[in-house]
This record gives sequence, C-alpha cells and structure tokens, in this order.
Amino acid sequence: MTKMTVFTVLMILFAVNLFGETIYVNNAIQSSGATGTQTTPFNTIASAIAKAQSGDVILIVGNHDGKQLTYNESVVIPKELESLSINGDNNPIIDGSGEKGSNNNAAFLIKAETVRISNLTVKNFIGGNINELGVKGGAAFAFTAGLKDARIERNIIENCNYGMIFNQNQSLRISGNTLKGFPAVEKNNPKAGGVGIMVFTDNQYIQDNHIGDKSPNTISGAEYAAIYVGSEQVLAFADFTRISNNIIKDNTGYGIVMSSLEGSCILSGNVFEGNKTAIFLKSDNHDTFIEKNTFKGSVGSAEVVTNESYSGAMLYSIWKHFENIFEKPTFAKIEKEGYESIIDSDNLRYIRTNQADAEKDGGSNGVLSK
Repeated sequence: MTKMTVFTVLMILFAVNLFGETIYVNNAIQSSGATGTQTTPFNTIASAIAKAQSGDVILIVGNHDGKQLTYNESVVIPKELESLSINGDNNPIIDGSGEKGSNNNAAFLIKAETVRISNLTVKNFIGGNINELGVKGGAAFAFTAGLKDARIERNIIENCNYGMIFNQNQSLRISGNTLKGFPAVEKNNPKAGGVGIMVFTDNQYIQDNHIGDKSPNTISGAEYAAIYVGSEQVLAFADFTRISNNIIKDNTGYGIVMSSLEGSCILSGNVFEGNKTAIFLKSDNHDTFIEKNTFKGSVGSAEVVTNESYSGAMLYSIWKHFENIFEKPTFAKIEKEGYESIIDSDNLRYIRTNQADAEKDGGSNGVLSK
C-alpha cells in the first residue's frame, strides 16, 4: 500500500468518526426490521438514541406525504453520548401531553456535555418535576450536566413550565428560537417554572454563554421571567455571558432576571415591550452591563427594578450614558420598603433615597441633589 493510499484511508476513517452516522426517525413508516435508515427508519426517538454513538446525527421527520407528524415522547440523552446532533426535518412536533407527572418531565433530559438540537417544535410539558435539577415542572430541554458545549437553534417551544433549563454550563449558544407560554407551578419562584430560558448554578461557573447574539430569540408569555441567569443560593461566577438581540415581549413576569452574579455579563441590543418589568437586577450584579437596548414600555411601574444594593448613580448611568432607548416615561426603581430610586424621562426626574435624601435640582441632567 502506497503512502498516498494509507493517507487516503486514514482521512476517510477520520471523516467517518468526525461526522458520524445519520439515524432516521419517522413514525409514519412501520417496519418490523427498522435499522434507522431513511427507508427503514425507527418509529421513536428513544430507539434512535439507543442506537446512536457519539458524533451521530438523529434526523426526526416532521412531514410524511403531507401529514404533520407528532411524537409523544420523553427521552434521555445519556452522559456517554457526546457530540450528538438532533435535527428536525419539516418541524416535527414533540408533544408532552401524555407525560404529565413524570419525575423527570422533559422532552429531552440531557446528561451529555455536548449536544446540538435544532428545528423541532416542543410543547405541553407541564407539571411533574425534574428531580436531577431540583425544580418543579416540565421542560422542553433540561440539561443536568456541566455543559462544555451546546447549540440550541431554531426551535419552537410552547406551553411548558420551562422552555430550556441549564445548570453549571460553559459555551452555551441559544439562537433563533421562538418560545411562548410558560406557566408557573408556584408564583415568584424561579425553581417552580414560568421561565422561558433558565441558566442557573448553585456552585460553579456560568461562562462564555451567548443567548441570542446574532440570531435573536423571541420569548413571550412567561409568568416568572423570559430569561433567568444566576443563582438563588450563592454568588455565581458568570464571566463572558452575553444576552443580546432578543425580542422579549408580553411576559406577565420579568423580561430578564439577573441574580447574584459576579463577572462580566452583557445585556445588549434586546427589545423589551409589554412585560411586567423589563429587567430585574436581583442581589449582586455589579459587573452587568446594560447597553443599546430598546425599552418600549412595561405594563408595571418601571422598566428596570433592583434591590437596595444598587446606587441611584448606577441606574442613572443606564438611563443616560449607555445608549439605551426608553420610549415610555418611567425608567427604574429600587424595590424595598423605604427605598426608592426613580428616573422619569418626561420630567427629567431622578430620585435616590437609598444613599441620601433627595431634593429637586434644576440641573440640565435632571439629577436631584443630596
């Protein structure tokens, strides 16, 4: 065998290993000898996952002879199945109507550290619990591992307690998805549903994540928050997390909640409209940069709500210096009895009582003096 022939064989083997096998799922074709090929596809996603190896592609057929296909399944992607891609052809529907009450009620419970999921419609994962994440309610995509790389792109998610929920993750990319309708199991508890995209950790980094970026997500109908990033328990380290260019509208809860984060997080280029409140900066988030967003008006009393740890000067900078656009009068307030900081862009009014008593100031910036 010549050196060139040996090289060619090695390259072919490398390509096979790199790109893997394509496994087909089509529940409109019944085959007793299903092998996962295009002509003898598996009838269930679970069967395809059972056959798959790392690096394979599972292609789920969504339309057969003009008929829309629905898969009533809840599946687990095991830890050892790395670099798996799950793609929809003609938007197959994954329906969780029959999965209520499950101890791990998710369309995809993902234990692997790397995965790609695209072009699916997932709906009706309501109720039950996701025990491995310690949350109440069902989810379209639930990731239990400390992610090293994941891509969630161009999916439609409807009527789930959570659209996507991630824990202890790095290098996460979420783009081009449409998410709508997220009821909460319990009010005002991010670990009880009502969240479109939840990225949280109790003990590790949230690092190098991009939600939206160049291909926006559209998120509506969340009872608690369209996007939640952070921790309810401890200070989370969240370097290089970027939430940008998303359309966040008509959520009965918050648009974005950032909770107990330390590190560089950027909210940029997002459009907020018709939410209860656009942004809630909860606990420590002093390295969170809010820039170049458009605020078209919230249903509640303010666009940005913080707790008492935020200075009026920080809120004023968001309003005045970071190229954010506010189309309605009331901008921000600090939420705690006895503390209030409001900027009203119509009256050029800026008040802060968390640091000093406020008095009216006729200055050109509308800033009230101490």
